[in-house]
Amino acid sequence: MKKINKILTVTSILKNEIILDIRSEEEREKFPLKIKKQKIKHMPFYNLHNNFKNLDQKKTWLLYCNRGIMSKIQAIYLYELGFKNIKIYKIN
Repeated sequence: MKKINKILTVTSILKNEIILDIRSEEEREKFPLKIKKQKIKHMPFYNLHNNFKNLDQKKTWLLYCNRGIMSKIQAIYLYELGFKNIKIYKIN
């Protein structure tokens, strides 16, 4: 685990956490994210600003993108908006 501006980067998923794949639809189709027995929700990064508040805020959301750069940027942005229920998810 590594912290970036108080936001954890994780490689494992806990019970109350859901992966939020923030890649574009084209990226998801080209490189599908397949993790057995894990719920994955899709919301492109450009929709996070308006729609993250509509997600279940009792859950912890693990932001995922291919390289991790967009996940970090979006996680910092959401954290600064007051959302503390976010982490960055990185595949081992």
